[in-house]
Amino acid sequence: MVFSAHKSNAPNLFSGVYDTDAEGSIDFRDEPDVLAWEGARNYVGFWHQPPLDLSKLVRIELELKGKLGSRACVDLRIEDIVPGKETGHVYRSDCLDLTDELQTHVLTAADFSRFAHFGEQQGQFDWSRVKTIQVQVGTRSEDFFPYYGTYRDQEQGRITRLETGATAAWHGHFCYFGFAFDKPIDLSDLKAVQARLQGKGRVDLHLIDRNRVSYYKRGLRLDKHARTYQLAKDDFKLFPYNEIGVLDWSNIRNVQFQVSTRAGARVAVHQLDIDLGEGGRYTIERSDNGDSYVALRAVHVVTKDGGSKIGEQQRFASHASGSPTTAGAKR
Repeated sequence: MVFSAHKSNAPNLFSGVYDTDAEGSIDFRDEPDVLAWEGARNYVGFWHQPPLDLSKLVRIELELKGKLGSRACVDLRIEDIVPGKETGHVYRSDCLDLTDELQTHVLTAADFSRFAHFGEQQGQFDWSRVKTIQVQVGTRSEDFFPYYGTYRDQEQGRITRLETGATAAWHGHFCYFGFAFDKPIDLSDLKAVQARLQGKGRVDLHLIDRNRVSYYKRGLRLDKHARTYQLAKDDFKLFPYNEIGVLDWSNIRNVQFQVSTRAGARVAVHQLDIDLGEGGRYTIERSDNGDSYVALRAVHVVTKDGGSKIGEQQRFASHASGSPTTAGAKR
């Protein structure tokens, strides 16, 4: 199965941007023999109906060139169909290195792993029912991923994200905003947690281990001016929803802020530092990846028994859209 930039327009092409802070952008460039675009936090791909049967996949070959922003990542993502679900399983490759000259990247099924932050998380990828194949420009992994939501405590919680220069900003009540680590981090030698915060109201800070035991510091008072709070290991106590439990400091999966009152709060997290002394430091802060340039000439999908065309595109000068469900649209 082949995508070729030398051929005619692809009716199954889709593209778009993702970003909760509206920072995603995409601008197609009119260049010969490649499908080229610039921007940040975007995706370009091909949907297929009926679904592709890649159960006998040998390899996927991508011909790419480009220039990435300082902390940007381009990867290949595939999505299957899960009955009854709008979004299927999403699997992604590692970041692909781009140069000024076209290079062929060869990927096999073993090069894809589950994207843990979007898509159906139960069950395994169905290679016989592949819905989309897409190239995505995102942020290079820093081993953590932001998440947020609400919970019910006497009434339904509410949260609204805010567009500011902070790492994370929101207002609401009975809600949370956190950072999930891809692999548990060891805070056995924790010296201090430094949180630079701003806002109005109060917010709690939680450390949550792999068994969902939570230790927290309650009631950090927020001010209209940014302020750095420094918390020692002994400042964190067992969260009362656990009648018993001992935090496994060597296996921390989440750092989470909670607004736990009906009165609500307005919160801006500028920076979060986890100091381990000589063991190092984890820093969570906002970063500007800068725009990236990507040019795609071909996608060859090779199976043992041949295949069909995914999509064909010759030249593009404007934004195009297609499938309403994409692997990156709700990341």
